[in-house]
Amino acid sequence: MGIWQAFKHALDPSPQYGEFELLETETGEPQNLFARPQAEEEQPIEPGKATVAEQTGLGENETIGSALDGNLAAMDRAFCAGQNSDCIIRRFRIAGKVRAAAVYLTGMANAALVNDFILRQLMQKEALEPNGRTLTRCIVEDRLAVGDVSCERAMVTLVEKVLDGNTVVF
Repeated sequence: MGIWQAFKHALDPSPQYGEFELLETETGEPQNLFARPQAEEEQPIEPGKATVAEQTGLGENETIGSALDGNLAAMDRAFCAGQNSDCIIRRFRIAGKVRAAAVYLTGMANAALVNDFILRQLMQKEALEPNGRTLTRCIVEDRLAVGDVSCERAMVTLVEKVLDGNTVVF
């Protein structure tokens, strides 16, 4: 076919029959190409019935540890922070000395309030005076300028708090 015939053929509005034939010979249900393969013993979870532990892969009894990096790795896994731009993990130093991090979700927690009433308060260079208290108690009682503060140990509870719009500080 010459170039002019191909051009005429492409612009011709009348249908051209007999050029190809579509044969449907397959039977059965169409396959979902994007479905995650399930192990035979794994049962699908009904929508709305999954717990935070099941959704995040965290153990029900998993508690926070003394290592900041381990705690942040668990939060990173729970929120897929590498791919989820809504999950903010902000590292800083309490009073310029103690390594810490704040974890929150943009759109759920107000970033301006987190900066003004949590991060700025904790990053002040003034010395902390424990006076027989733990560092955590000292921070909660003397530094944080927010009304509702709780101390939690279960990692699943911390994930739930972040999902509720709170900020978690390690």
